[in-house]
Amino acid sequence: RQLEDGDWRATKPGDWFAADAWKYIEAHQLPVSRRRVRYWDTASTKPSARNKDPDFYVGVLMSEADGVFFIEDVERFRLGPAEAEARLAAVTERDGPDVEVWMAQEPGSQSEILVNTYARTIFKGVPFRGDRQTGDKVHRAKPLSAAVHNKLVRLVRASWNRDFTDECEA
Repeated sequence: RQLEDGDWRATKPGDWFAADAWKYIEAHQLPVSRRRVRYWDTASTKPSARNKDPDFYVGVLMSEADGVFFIEDVERFRLGPAEAEARLAAVTERDGPDVEVWMAQEPGSQSEILVNTYARTIFKGVPFRGDRQTGDKVHRAKPLSAAVHNKLVRLVRASWNRDFTDECEA
């Protein structure tokens, strides 16, 4: 595709996700009654001279109805701790009190402190929990990969779609 179509973003398909495997819907097609969860993977570094490509904070809003999963929204940003906390609070406010919030909790006491602090501050008043991480990201991605392959996942069409599918494919 790079040479034939001039699509310089084209890459070799990944082992677990292929760009053409995703099914898309419009936001108005979401079922009214569904369980909704926003899952955060944290980071806390802005790009700098020392670290030009730091990890992103990523929060994926998913829902489920009748065995079909919907990826409704993806928040992705690189901010320092105070700015990131403000963004987390704003996204949580926008999502509303009925959206459960989960956060990746990596091994170690600092992650446990972070989750405990966020439970008492940013996520106070919403259903919130830390999710202890085990295994590598590839292992943890397999259930989603299987669901996508079996046509059980829908992406809400939005500006974040390409970044999301590219990262999954990579």
